[in-house]
Amino acid sequence: MTTFKNAIYFFVSFFVFSNFFTYCAVRPEILPINLTHLVFGVILVSLILVFIYYKDFHYFKNKLIVWIIFYLSIYIIWGSFNDFYLSSNEFRRNFLAVISLFVFIVFLSFESKRFFFTRFGILIATLIGCFNNVFEFFYPETFFPIDSEHKVLGRSAGFFVNANIAGTALNLGLILSIEIIQKRFRSIYSFIVFIGILFTFSRSGMAGWFLLMVIFSFKNVLDVKKIVFLSGALLVFIYLGLPKINNFLNDNMSGAVSNITNRLLWFSNPEIHRDSSQIERELVAGRAWNAFLEKPYFGNGIGYTSNWDLRTGPHNIYLVTLAEYGLIGILIYPALIYLSILRLENLKNYINVSFFVLTLFVGIFSHNLLTDTFLFYTCAIISIINFNKNEYE
Repeated sequence: MTTFKNAIYFFVSFFVFSNFFTYCAVRPEILPINLTHLVFGVILVSLILVFIYYKDFHYFKNKLIVWIIFYLSIYIIWGSFNDFYLSSNEFRRNFLAVISLFVFIVFLSFESKRFFFTRFGILIATLIGCFNNVFEFFYPETFFPIDSEHKVLGRSAGFFVNANIAGTALNLGLILSIEIIQKRFRSIYSFIVFIGILFTFSRSGMAGWFLLMVIFSFKNVLDVKKIVFLSGALLVFIYLGLPKINNFLNDNMSGAVSNITNRLLWFSNPEIHRDSSQIERELVAGRAWNAFLEKPYFGNGIGYTSNWDLRTGPHNIYLVTLAEYGLIGILIYPALIYLSILRLENLKNYINVSFFVLTLFVGIFSHNLLTDTFLFYTCAIISIINFNKNEYE
């Protein structure tokens, strides 16, 4: 029974962090999956099993339950008296995504205290995600056709569809799984994750990885000298191989060369090397901020930034919640992160501080976070680890 239980934790963690089911929902010709039906079915079966087989409902003490009630209350109340822009499918997806956090809390509450099998599943998913990104760069049609609306030529995303989301998932996977790696191999593992993020060309992903390296260094999690050496070796390799890399890009991805080059040069001088993506981000961010100023108290309605007349959302979860919910919206995402660590004293632990800093930082660059199941899965793991630690102190 224990072996079966451990296998379940491994495979669930692997599939959540590989984002495979979301990928199948986007590409039903690969494997026909209705994601809403899948999530609803998993939630229903999980709840039935939990209430049948478990008598100790201590997971209700988890403070993330407070966040779920808080968020769903706002979601329902604001949606009942304000403009509502979401379709029925979008509403179900958002609602079920939050309910999945409760399912994750219940499911993970019966894992062992070290979460070894959960973390091992995340480790394998992270490594496969890195491999997928490298492979996709050289074989762009691996996951999506070149003319697909989900394909950004030159930027790898693997099963994550979106390159920025892929970068975030790999960083979170690194945080959760690095503890089960022997310390002498942690620098190499971190560097492999960086390679995977590098091929997404996600500026937030790369910047987030460097933030993690600073935190890991101060917390003595890994050998800084190895990271510096490996990074230097990578730079030398890129410099020596630049002519061949440039030829490869021109021959196979001529339309993506300028985008990729500007993204890398952006780190040297963000003001000079502004690309179309950055200009668009500034436009949509300004639009969201103005929308908040027009209706600061109760917002413009749920789904406003998802279905406005611009091509994309604000790329900022704080601006999304402000524009859609008004002033109370600024509490939604930070409250999720804060209640996951339970109390500020827990930031002494490197996992907590890494999670806290990275998730708040990534919120500046992404508007999808409250529907990303791997983020909710991470929050559930972090909160349960802290809950168990505080309970037995």
